[in-house]
Amino acid sequence: YQDPLPELFLFSPLGNTNIPLPSYGGTIVVTVMTNVTEFTLGYLGGWLQVNKINDVQFTITSTPNNTTQMRPEQEIIVYASTFTQKLWVYEEASDNDDDDYSDPTGWD
Repeated sequence: YQDPLPELFLFSPLGNTNIPLPSYGGTIVVTVMTNVTEFTLGYLGGWLQVNKINDVQFTITSTPNNTTQMRPEQEIIVYASTFTQKLWVYEEASDNDDDDYSDPTGWD
């Protein structure tokens, strides 16, 4: 008898490989489907935080991006036994117009 090979699948409301987060920040839940006992997470932080909720879910939380530039993607690695899956998360640029229209000297 041979144990089945590890399987790992990720599901989120925003995709399962490249995840775009809105510029206003927030939290999404990612569901992990695997046939191994548990999964672990690896990431480098920066403008997002990753937290394991339970044996089948984790959250990705981002702070608001108030710049007009998209934030550089962050890599999250999900480990399940010998299998890994990577997510690339990026945050959209803000479309806030920060010009002060009450001061005509600041107009472009």
